[in-house]
Amino acid sequence: MGTKLHIRFVDVITFGVALMVGLVLLAGVVPRMSKTRGGPRAR
Repeated sequence: MGTKLHIRFVDVITFGVALMVGLVLLAGVVPRMSKTRGGPRAR
């Protein structure tokens, strides 16, 4: 039973870290997208 609790705790931590990384990536990509408006990524 203890292992399940540890796995859940780790899953929660990984999920939180993933959210933080996702927010940071969005915060870094959105300004570039708004500035360039379809520059290098627009094929």
